[in-house]
Amino acid sequence: MLWRPDDPTGETVSMSNWAVFKVALPGLDESTYHAAGTVGGAGRVCSPIQNWDPIARIITTRSGKQYNLVVGPVMSYSSSGDVSYTFERWLKINKVTEYEDVSSEFLVDTNEHL
Repeated sequence: MLWRPDDPTGETVSMSNWAVFKVALPGLDESTYHAAGTVGGAGRVCSPIQNWDPIARIITTRSGKQYNLVVGPVMSYSSSGDVSYTFERWLKINKVTEYEDVSSEFLVDTNEHL
């Protein structure tokens, strides 16, 4: 079952086992970017990413939620069961037929900014 999380807007939550996908949503002219990962032990897909702070590793979504992309391995799409299930259901619910893993664009060596 999928549901909307009730995180207060403006509160930053940590997302682990994450990946970022460029998604072509039906009815939109431009692709949107969405992070999928684990938040509080459950799989989650965020609303479209509006801002990315590579130094703080924080994304801000259209809904105003902020996610800290925890340093560590990017989710192995085939081996992260809850995240894979959640993302697959999200794709189906939103009738997405085209998507691309663009996680590498969000893997930034923060030491180069010091």
